[in-house]
Amino acid sequence: REDLLNDFLNGNLNFTAAPQFSGAANITVVAISTEAANGTDLADANSNSSGTENDNNTKIETDETIITVIINATVDPPNFNADNTTVIENNASTNATDPDLVVDIGMRLNITTDDTDGSERVNLTITGFPTDNIDLRFSDPMVPDNVNVNVDNVTGVVMVEGPSSVALPYLMLLEVILNDDDDEDFQLNVTGTIFDTNGITNVTDQFTILFNVTVLAVADEPTVNVGAP
Repeated sequence: REDLLNDFLNGNLNFTAAPQFSGAANITVVAISTEAANGTDLADANSNSSGTENDNNTKIETDETIITVIINATVDPPNFNADNTTVIENNASTNATDPDLVVDIGMRLNITTDDTDGSERVNLTITGFPTDNIDLRFSDPMVPDNVNVNVDNVTGVVMVEGPSSVALPYLMLLEVILNDDDDEDFQLNVTGTIFDTNGITNVTDQFTILFNVTVLAVADEPTVNVGAP
């Protein structure tokens, strides 16, 4: 029986961590051995003559130890679900008042993460926004806890840093308002670093993507003024 148990423990016992888990897993192992003998066939418990001092039960013996399994972290690069988008100048309006074109650029970028345990952090920078835009902003100004953002309208640069599971969903709220009659295409450059740790070792990975925004032009409805005869 002992040989069978040893064979089982040495080749058939596996530890599978939860998805996305990294860190130290402490596994408590308790071994129990039981003597088949009973009654007078057993050595007396706690007996000097039997050599069982401090052994209060000679039928059962136990031993306990802790096995620590270290699971190294691996980064989950962000998922870039698109590399281009198309919008229409002035929301396709031909009216002379020309409504502002609000581009939900965060939703169109659609950058997501597979990280579910919140251990990963992302630090990304987006450059290439038109510097003559009306506004570059997040539709919800309430930045989540542990997320840092910086929006520079002058240079057309956006920076976001924080836990991937929070920062990337917040990035979905980024929007740019283009100037009236602005039909210039532009290209965004998204670069950054993803970081993960198991509390013992750290791992990082860098990423970059180019995202093209095509702005289709729409002619404004002309106005004909007839002078006085």
